[in-house]
Amino acid sequence: MEVLRALVLALCWEAMWGLKCYSCSYSKDSDVEDTCVKKPQDVANPTATCSKQFCFIKRIQFTDGGKVSSFSRGCIDSLKTGKTVSADYTIYTRTCGASLCNDWDGVADKYGKGDADQEGVVIYAPGTGGGASVARAPVAVAVAVAVAVALLAR
Repeated sequence: MEVLRALVLALCWEAMWGLKCYSCSYSKDSDVEDTCVKKPQDVANPTATCSKQFCFIKRIQFTDGGKVSSFSRGCIDSLKTGKTVSADYTIYTRTCGASLCNDWDGVADKYGKGDADQEGVVIYAPGTGGGASVARAPVAVAVAVAVAVALLAR
């Protein structure tokens, strides 16, 4: 029962306070270290509470050699996940829908859904197809809070 209470509380917390995503950027042309690429949790102010539906990673690297040209993490409403390859650059765009889920390098297919050869092909889309969000369904949040309060009161 304690596990159920903790789970309901965690779900209510995210529903009420929004999705949390790692939020940082890196460019090879800047003096900033590549901590955003390798260890986003070590960046100063590494997270953002979002009003968006998804966390994202966008990684642009040189096709020849694989060195990162630019990299960013943050919040996004649209779902764009895929890979675009040109003679000069390879662009990885990744999205995910759980708090702090954008914690990997963006190259690997973290969710095991395969990869696409073009940007914009959907690979991972939790909560789509009529799922509720805070902005679209405040009643769902109120019900979740009521259930959490009732469970905690026992």
